[in-house]
Amino acid sequence: MDRTWWFRIVLPLALVETLIWAVSFYMFPAMLPVWEAELGFSKSQLSGAFTLALILSALGAPLCGRVIDGDHGRLTMFASCALIGVSLVLLAKAQSPAWFYVAWAGIGVGMAGALYEPCFAYVTRLLGIGAGGAITAITLIAGFAGTVSFPSVHLLNDAVGWRNTLVIFAGVVF
Repeated sequence: MDRTWWFRIVLPLALVETLIWAVSFYMFPAMLPVWEAELGFSKSQLSGAFTLALILSALGAPLCGRVIDGDHGRLTMFASCALIGVSLVLLAKAQSPAWFYVAWAGIGVGMAGALYEPCFAYVTRLLGIGAGGAITAITLIAGFAGTVSFPSVHLLNDAVGWRNTLVIFAGVVF
């Protein structure tokens, strides 16, 4: 196989993984103090929503894996990113803990089909035995998600507020 897979598969997926981790996983701790201050929810209530997202992500992972194994990796990742985007818009509208939890539930379901494990399953499906190097490269590049997320959250929050920041993040994942 020639090396065009690097530009066709690895770099696009590395960018997607960096952004999806930044706007779904790392965005939570970056936004936590803002939400606590502005929404008036307790840290326990806020953290419970993120915990729900992680649980739903774990529960949804086997189904996403089966769908990817059925040769629907691109669709799985696209739909999951879209669900995260829609859920971020819902989160931007949150006024109550229940709404906050519903939005995070959507993000969690989306994470099941968009974070590292489904991405690596997709890459393995595409590249077979040669997937190891691609997976390593994606992991190294996407490792900068926290570095992207925290400054982005704080700069955007200061400029346009947390609700608009989430809408911008939703646009990034669409």
